[in-house]
Amino acid sequence: MIHTAKFRIYPDMLQEGKFHEIFTIYNRVKRIGYNLLFHGEDYIVARFGEVKTIQQCLMSLCHNNPYVNTILVDNKQKLDAQQTWLEKRRKYMTKQIKTITKKINAIKEKDTHDKRLKGLYGRRSSIMAKLHNLMLKPVVFGSKKLFRDRILGKISREEFRIRRDSSFCCIGKQQRGAKNLNIKVLPDKTVKLRTFSKQKGRKWLIIPIAVNHVQEKWFQEILNADKYTVTVKRKFFKGEVRYFAYVSYEIPEPTPHYGYEHGAIGLDFNYNFVALTNVDKNGTLLSYHSISFGNLHSYRKNKREYYISYKMDKVVNYSSIKVKGSWSRTYNSIKNFHTIQNAIEN
Repeated sequence: MIHTAKFRIYPDMLQEGKFHEIFTIYNRVKRIGYNLLFHGEDYIVARFGEVKTIQQCLMSLCHNNPYVNTILVDNKQKLDAQQTWLEKRRKYMTKQIKTITKKINAIKEKDTHDKRLKGLYGRRSSIMAKLHNLMLKPVVFGSKKLFRDRILGKISREEFRIRRDSSFCCIGKQQRGAKNLNIKVLPDKTVKLRTFSKQKGRKWLIIPIAVNHVQEKWFQEILNADKYTVTVKRKFFKGEVRYFAYVSYEIPEPTPHYGYEHGAIGLDFNYNFVALTNVDKNGTLLSYHSISFGNLHSYRKNKREYYISYKMDKVVNYSSIKVKGSWSRTYNSIKNFHTIQNAIEN
């Protein structure tokens, strides 16, 4: 199970300029890497004059910095998500055309002069045109809204850059005892960040982080973890820029409070609801309950995760009231959030 702890970072005035430089270079290389992946070999030859792998291209841009490995993974996930959306959109529009065609044929059998036919023909032609022009498009880094605000002059160029290049990340690896090659959490409550400079004495930044009494337990777990992934973000808050480190690491699966001695709560995941069945130890149905979901595909990622978590709290509460554990073929632990999300989205 993955746990993420959030800590605030406090760079001083001298460190802040170098800190901003990491954000800028990392995200510039990330955008270049995405374009290389999106456009393919011809784009690589046009930009670098020869055929190279994307990793070689990015390594040459940032002096063989290990941040490239994380950038490659992130860009691949981003492009895969676009391709998945494109395929789903294509299937949906094809189904729409078939449905409209079937409706047109049913109406024509009754009356070939029905006034509804004109609207249906127009609707089908419009969808067919959109399907014909459907294709992958490059993403807008930051967001489209942020890009429009900059074009309209609602935000300054500096603010646009800070909001667009708002984070950088390094995935943890078990390599020669290093839990994270680029971003290291140190026992003296500091974080050590690798810069893109190759000059001696400028390769690393050591910046203090705040650890309160609640975070102390998480901090000790991070120091003892086999590996961890760190995402550093900067945000505007009350007119100033603040910095945060999100550290993700593995923790053991929690032990369920309730077993199956007196029966179980069976879970059946559907696209718009979860069905809960309360059975005794012999499998006899005692009661039935359902928890409905809204249209998860219309929510943004963070809102979708929050909404799923909110609904799963109801599953936990129902199981607690019945004093029974929950079980499903796709989900055998009510604490496994990622399994729930995948089951609902699929």
